[in-house]
Amino acid sequence: MMELPQLTPARPLLALFLTSFLTSCPATGPVGHARDGDVPRPGPTLPASEHKKAETRALPVAKDLLAAHIEAAGGAEDTPRQLKIEGQISVPDQRLRETFTMWWRGGQFYLEASAEGIGETRAGYNGEVFWSEDPIYRLRELEGQEREQQIRASSLFLVAYWEQHFETAHTIAERTESGITVYDVKLVSASGDATTMTFDAGSKLLTRIRHDLVTPAGTIPFDTTFSDYRSVGGYKLAYRQDTKTPLVTMEQSYSRVLLDATVDSAKFEMPGGLDVVPAKPAEAAGDSLQTP
Repeated sequence: MMELPQLTPARPLLALFLTSFLTSCPATGPVGHARDGDVPRPGPTLPASEHKKAETRALPVAKDLLAAHIEAAGGAEDTPRQLKIEGQISVPDQRLRETFTMWWRGGQFYLEASAEGIGETRAGYNGEVFWSEDPIYRLRELEGQEREQQIRASSLFLVAYWEQHFETAHTIAERTESGITVYDVKLVSASGDATTMTFDAGSKLLTRIRHDLVTPAGTIPFDTTFSDYRSVGGYKLAYRQDTKTPLVTMEQSYSRVLLDATVDSAKFEMPGGLDVVPAKPAEAAGDSLQTP
C-alpha cells in the first residue's frame, strides 16, 4: 500500500461540516440571514467589469476546456481507483477544527469526522443511497437536490467524469483573476442544478467552483478555490481548498493519503432506522442564506 502526502477530495466534507456548524454555533447568527460585513454572495455571474466581451473574440468550446483539464491532469485513465484520506477542516475565525478520515472507491465513499464542540459525523454512499449522520439532524437518507449535489461533491474526479453528472456545458466568460486569464464554464445537470467551474487558460487546470449548495440548514452559496496541484498516482489533484460562504470561511488540509487502501464494503452501506430528509430541505429549514 502506497502512502502519499496530502490530497484534495471534493466538497462533501466541507458541506457536511458547515451544516453541523451553522446549526450548533450561535456566533454565526440565525440560519437564513447573513450579517452586515459578511463576504459577498458568490454566484455564477461575476462583475461585468471583469469580463471580456464575447463579441471581441469567440470563447473556447466548453467541452474543449474540460478535456484540456483532464489531459493536463494526467488523463482519465490515470485517476486512482481507491483512496483513504485523513485530514482536517478549520474555520479560523471561530477557532473550530474538524478531523476526518474518508474512504473512496470508484465513486462510493464513507466518511468519519469529529469536531470539538459539535460532535461526530458520518456519511456514506454505496452507489445508490446517500446517507449522513450528525448530532443535529441525526441519521437520515438524502433525497432530491441535496442527494444529487452530494453525489457530485463526493466525486474526487468530477471534471474527468463530468458527463456522468451534467447534461450541458457552456463557456460563459473569459476574464482575468489574480493576474491570470481564466475561463468560466457553466455546467447544468438534468434537474437544472447549475455549477460554474473556472479554468486557468495557461495550466488548463481547475481553479474555482461556485454553486448554491442545498443543506437542511438552507441553501448556502459555496465559492471554493483549488491550488497547489501535485501528481497522485499519475493524476494531478489540488492539495488545497479554500471555501467562502456568506457566514464563514473554511480551510481544508490533509495529513495522510493511502493509495489503493482496502476498505470494508459494509462501510458504504446505509445503517438502519433512518429519518428521511425532505427532497427540498430548504423548505423545511426556512429561507435561504442571503447577503444584503
